[in-house]
Amino acid sequence: MPAPPYLEKVIAALIGPSVRWSLDPASSYAVLTHFTHMAQRGNAL
Repeated sequence: MPAPPYLEKVIAALIGPSVRWSLDPASSYAVLTHFTHMAQRGNAL
């Protein structure tokens, strides 16, 4: 039986794609559109 994965690896695998989609202006991943706008405004300050 294989050992369970490290928690850090599981979290990165689950969150990583969502963060990339949310920061891609061409993405249709509308759930994180608000965070994209917040990040862009934060960079403008």
